[in-house]
Amino acid sequence: MICRLFHPFCYISTADTHFLPATPILSFVSRLERVRFDVLFTDPSKVLREAGANIPLTMQSGRGEVVPDQPQDDALPSPERENKGDNQELEALTASLAGTHINDVPDSGLIDTPTALSILVDILYEQPTTPPSLFIDLEGVNLSRHGTISILQIFVQPTNRAYLIDVRTLGAEAFSTPGATGHTLKEILESDTIPKVFFDVRNDSDALYSLFEIHLACIQDLQLMELATRRFGRRCVNGLAKCIEHDAPMSSTEMLAWKATKEKGQRLFAPERGGSYEVFNERPLSEEIRLYCVQDVKILPRLWSLYDGRMTRTWRGRVREASKDRVALSQTPGFNGKGRHMALAPKGW
Repeated sequence: MICRLFHPFCYISTADTHFLPATPILSFVSRLERVRFDVLFTDPSKVLREAGANIPLTMQSGRGEVVPDQPQDDALPSPERENKGDNQELEALTASLAGTHINDVPDSGLIDTPTALSILVDILYEQPTTPPSLFIDLEGVNLSRHGTISILQIFVQPTNRAYLIDVRTLGAEAFSTPGATGHTLKEILESDTIPKVFFDVRNDSDALYSLFEIHLACIQDLQLMELATRRFGRRCVNGLAKCIEHDAPMSSTEMLAWKATKEKGQRLFAPERGGSYEVFNERPLSEEIRLYCVQDVKILPRLWSLYDGRMTRTWRGRVREASKDRVALSQTPGFNGKGRHMALAPKGW
């Protein structure tokens, strides 16, 4: 219920990136059955009047979670109190809400609290599965079993919004925090009924499995989809940049912007260009790195639509099985995610 109330009016940055703030309003809103956020932030007193002014809230310190108090019998609404003590509570809550804005987000621009993550999990879980709604990428330092995961990016196609999950800060909580329905990000990633689209899932799977015991399932690997659509020359796979440059349905303006953002990001993190992957762990996250994290995952749905439209039923089956094989291979003790062998097509292709 929370996700249906919250996400239609979430903050959108210039890059259409979504960040869910852990503000006191979230717990309050979760107790309202019908709230329009456009009304909430333009006339909060109206919402409070309609919902009942005596909804108690207790603020907890720490990460900003808000825990509703349990109403006592003598605190139930009554006509006699509506114009007396409750008016004081109404005024206090109205004043608090008047100073709260939907775009009050963490300075880092990341989903970095369990409260915000809980809402996101509900949003992700309710998305349709045909065609795939979730497009995922990861960033980190030496992204593998030998490194770390810094950020997990998810683009939600039906809402056209990207979310950046701060795995560096949340750690295991990034995958174990439940939403209102009890589901977690780990369950979504491991679900065999919720499709997830990655571009070359191998190193991402290696890191998720080795560091957080995530067994990815129902994966569609875009790199393999591109390979399947070729009429000849299937010996080696292409990288994401090449696929975007050659195939992504983008205007010349979009392509120039994509290249500029990629260039700025690579200068910061690519060691061969004097950068360091540690920039993905810096907080607050730089604007250049934030945009870099967002833009590629936003383009994945365009590539998916293009390649899926070109594949035959037979090739779709082969891509599905090869994607499973890649995940399984990444979980073996001897998996090595670096080297020329990573550029080779699956055997028999």
